[in-house]
Amino acid sequence: AINDGAYSEPNSSRLASYESLVRRLVQTGVPVVQVILPVKRDVEADPPARPLDASHKEIAAAYSLPVADAVLLAKQRVSEGKTTPDHLWDLPDDRTHPGDAGYALYAEAAWAAFERAISEKQQCRLPEKMLHADTYMRVNRFRLASSPALPEGWQLGKPHRNAIAFDFVCSRWMDDLVIAGANTVPLRLKVQASDIMLFGEMTQKSGSVQVRIDGGEAKTYSARCADGNMRLVEILAEGLDSTRNHEIAITPILKQGEELRIESICATGGPATVVIDSRLPSIARAEE
Repeated sequence: AINDGAYSEPNSSRLASYESLVRRLVQTGVPVVQVILPVKRDVEADPPARPLDASHKEIAAAYSLPVADAVLLAKQRVSEGKTTPDHLWDLPDDRTHPGDAGYALYAEAAWAAFERAISEKQQCRLPEKMLHADTYMRVNRFRLASSPALPEGWQLGKPHRNAIAFDFVCSRWMDDLVIAGANTVPLRLKVQASDIMLFGEMTQKSGSVQVRIDGGEAKTYSARCADGNMRLVEILAEGLDSTRNHEIAITPILKQGEELRIESICATGGPATVVIDSRLPSIARAEE
């Protein structure tokens, strides 16, 4: 909820994505406990409203999920004088991630909801119809390094094992990627989907990338992180006509010594197909 904008008007696309995760888990018989997490300002004086929580709880009700509201539990413990915001979030510079006491409270809320569901013999269920769009029920993370042929100049590589934060260590999320240097030819793809995202790695050596869809206006995105390594995530398009193919041209904009590191092209909506345009000069993937 925090990263999806807990304090703003719920986003329909993000809710569709969230529900698709719940639906897939319930479809496969996995018991799911929904956990609503707080940050420090939620338990301080005059906390802001969190409208997204209600939307998430609506999904939980539709799928009969037990709900662990750690926001409510944290507020209760603080109001009872059993803890303080500074005790739960013990690093002054980090108001998002708690210390051990905060994580213990998260776990307490989750475990209590799980035990309550067991004692009440609560069972997750699959509603016939989704509450939100089914856009994310078909997704394609097209890993470029697995392609049998890549455009000339694109080389196979590995993500770094260090980053500016633990969440951003790219070797946790990707096994390999492709790397472009200066004067590399564009990567052209045909994508049939409604939403398209670029996923890769930012470094201090990274330059920029220019993306053009169906010959339209080019958009340029910076792929550089001045402080170190982290994930590169750019939503390239939303709401495309998923009944036809769209031509995507990805052009590295690099100076000498710069690089562009891409792991995958992610597509969702419609058939969510991604193929490399074979009309470009390419090189066969080297045998490892």
